[in-house]
Amino acid sequence: MDNAACKAVSIRSFWAIKTLLKHGNNSSICKLIWTYARMMSTKIYIWVGLLMKHVVVIGAGIGGLSAAAKLSGGPTKVTLLERATSLGGKLRAIETPIGPADIGPTVVTMPDILEEIFRACGAELHDHLTMTPLPVLARHFWDDGTMLDLTTHRDQNYAAIGGLFGNQAADEFMRFDAFSKQLFECFEQSVIRASSMSPIKLAQAMIGQPSLLTRLLPNQSLAGLLLRGFKEPRLRQLFGRYATYVGGIPQHAPAILALIWHAEAKGVFRIEGGMHQIATSLAKLLEKRRVDIQTGEDVTRIRQTKDGRFEITSNNRLINADGIVFNGDPRALEEGLLDEDQPRLFKPNATTPRSLSAIVHGFSATARGVSLSHHNVFFSNIPGEEFQALDQQKTPKSANLYLCASDHEDGQGDVTKSRFEIIRNAPAMSHLARDEERQTWNRLTLQRLGQFGLSFDQEPTAESITMPQDLARDFPASQGAIYGRSPHGMMASFRRPVARCKIPGLYLCGGGIHPGAGVPMAAQSGFHAAEAAQKDLDLT
Repeated sequence: MDNAACKAVSIRSFWAIKTLLKHGNNSSICKLIWTYARMMSTKIYIWVGLLMKHVVVIGAGIGGLSAAAKLSGGPTKVTLLERATSLGGKLRAIETPIGPADIGPTVVTMPDILEEIFRACGAELHDHLTMTPLPVLARHFWDDGTMLDLTTHRDQNYAAIGGLFGNQAADEFMRFDAFSKQLFECFEQSVIRASSMSPIKLAQAMIGQPSLLTRLLPNQSLAGLLLRGFKEPRLRQLFGRYATYVGGIPQHAPAILALIWHAEAKGVFRIEGGMHQIATSLAKLLEKRRVDIQTGEDVTRIRQTKDGRFEITSNNRLINADGIVFNGDPRALEEGLLDEDQPRLFKPNATTPRSLSAIVHGFSATARGVSLSHHNVFFSNIPGEEFQALDQQKTPKSANLYLCASDHEDGQGDVTKSRFEIIRNAPAMSHLARDEERQTWNRLTLQRLGQFGLSFDQEPTAESITMPQDLARDFPASQGAIYGRSPHGMMASFRRPVARCKIPGLYLCGGGIHPGAGVPMAAQSGFHAAEAAQKDLDLT
């Protein structure tokens, strides 16, 4: 822009601002100043900051990070408050001699959602993270020596299953694979990526696909679907485990969760350095976009004032805000976080019963005796006993064990030191974990892996274990549940809270909010919350 043009723009903007100061509101003034500043490549942040609306994001899990990304870079002051000393929420890591090991989610599915977060920050994911597709989605082990690799290629899976379990099992897999794809494509836009869910939306999505309706209703469980679909018990065991991905057990989880297979079959990706690198990279981008990130912030009270704004008590000081995005367990809002005179936000069944928790080991070592992939599952030799124990709120001794070898490449052998994460499903609970409990579960886990021939040159210690009680402490009001509300029952998804709640200006996101648990779902909920705030508070 040349000098004459700049002068003309300045004169027009001066009279426009003068008119708005006389007749307009702060939001309109702020937008005009912001547009003017961008045109002139001038950063007049002090002036704009006095007029900007202020949105506080409480919680820096992937939902809070995606909400902050969506809100950043425009005419809105954004503050991100995190209780922990680092960002990421359940994208957690533990230090090991060869670097941080993930003790939360281990891979990325539906990567376009993660890419969208980076684009909201004005960046491209590949410029900040190395994301690599896994050639083997998961390697599955049974006691009898059977080992099955599943990949993104249907024909490879057909051949592998047929070679191990026979042609009938392979044909049954192909039918299940087609059904899972049909489910995913039917519900991806109308449910998974939608800002809310209702029986009407579900019915509309299934119009023209009556075969889906007959297989999903009435009250069809995932276990029931698999019992009818597979004669091979090991395949029922394999695909039934997908209920645990969202904190449920297959006997009570709805059959619609069969779509998880297709979400994986579309591609599973590892992040070089670990999943916690996602939060690290996003934090740097958010700071560049002038998001005020504050860690170690213990928010103890949220109060809405008579003028509709908010007072947030954090570390014994008050923070004022025009709007709040809450990225935490929604139970916390009704267990002391909201001021007493605020209305009850949810029906009791919106946050209870609780989903599963886990016992998680994080460590580094050299693995020996078993050829590992990135994703590995060691199945229980007593199918069904694990879920029976979990259904009774007991931690199962005979359990499927998930092992992530985050630095392991297929075909690499067993000579390279790697970071490992081992997960055993457990019920949610809040009592304190005794040292002997940690030692017991550490011993049982290593013994069970040893029965498959797997050992480590440096065995993990009890101190490297995260228990459900630790998760209950680190995520207030969660009771250690990783996935928010239980997914059990056909109505579970309809009962989950959505971005907007009964308090205007307070928005919700995270794994306990629609569309549910998992990195892509929680990120999607963050977008929904930010978009609702932008619309309601006139932020765009």
